[in-house]
Amino acid sequence: MLPFPVVSIDSVFETKPIPTKVPVKVAPALVIPTSYAAVTTTTAPEAPVAVPTRQTQSQPTAVPQRPEPLPALAPPTSNGEPTGDPRNIPINRAGQRVDRFMREPTTQEKERFEARISYRKLCNEYHLRHACRQPYCRYDHDPVDKELLYTLRYTARRIPCPFGMKCRRQDCYLGHHCPWRECMNPKCHFLKNGLHDVIDLQVAKFVQAES
Repeated sequence: MLPFPVVSIDSVFETKPIPTKVPVKVAPALVIPTSYAAVTTTTAPEAPVAVPTRQTQSQPTAVPQRPEPLPALAPPTSNGEPTGDPRNIPINRAGQRVDRFMREPTTQEKERFEARISYRKLCNEYHLRHACRQPYCRYDHDPVDKELLYTLRYTARRIPCPFGMKCRRQDCYLGHHCPWRECMNPKCHFLKNGLHDVIDLQVAKFVQAES
C-alpha cells in the first residue's frame, strides 16, 4: 500500500451504493384448454382440427360397390299377365313381338357348351328347328342333351331376327328385341335392325303363330 492519506469528500461522491430498480415481468395466467375448440390465437386462423369421436370411429368406412347386374326379364305368364297357347306369339300393346323368358345358363352349362363347340359349332337349324336343308352342312348335327340344347337356344337368342318385331314364326329361335337392358353399344346388331325400339316387354296378348 502506498503511503498516501485517505480523504473522504461526501459532498462530491456518494458513500453508499445507489439501488437499481429491476422491472418485474408478470407472467400471464396459464389457460389450459379442455378441448380443441377452446384454443384461440392472435395469428392467422388455422384450419379446424378434426377430432375423432367415439361415434365417428364406430361408423364403417363406405366401400364402393360393384354395380349389380340387370335383372332378367320376368316370365310373360307371371304377375297377372295373360297366359296363352305356348305355340302362339306373345306381343306387347304396340303389337311388337316379345321374346319369352329364358334364364341365363349357369357357369357349368356355359363351360360345357363352349367345350362342345370349340372343335365344331352346332347347327342351329338342325337342333332348334329340325329344318336344316344343307346337304353338306358344315355344322354339327350330332345329338345333344337338354342342357346343351337349352344353352344353344339361349345363345341363338343373341342373334337378331331379320323380320324383327313383326316376326310371327312359331319356331323362330332368334331375338326380336335387344337382350341387353339399356344397351349403349353403337355397333349393336339389334340397333341396326331397329330392335332397340322394343322397350315395352310386358305381354299384352298372344296372337296366332305362322308356320
